[in-house]
Amino acid sequence: MPLRFAAVAISGRSVNNADESAVISWDASTKTASVHTNGSVISFSAGSELMYKNNSPVVMENGVKAEIKDGRMFIPFRALGTALGVKVEWIAETKTAVYKTA
Repeated sequence: MPLRFAAVAISGRSVNNADESAVISWDASTKTASVHTNGSVISFSAGSELMYKNNSPVVMENGVKAEIKDGRMFIPFRALGTALGVKVEWIAETKTAVYKTA
């Protein structure tokens, strides 16, 4: 899923201007996107199965990796939820994953 939109939404900020949000920073030289929220920094680098939460490495489950497609960073849905402390729920009937923020 696209990192910026989800991170902005989970952070409780407006998704209407997600591309201009300070919740995300980008380092083009390392192809790393960092989410700044709730006093934490979670970073994802393209092609890596590691994410970093406050500079501590965390292996993303099931060998998944962050990737860039069409100029956007995509990351696994569950990995972002786990990093941000948001419960991820799977609804089998509709094959839908949902963040439970409340």
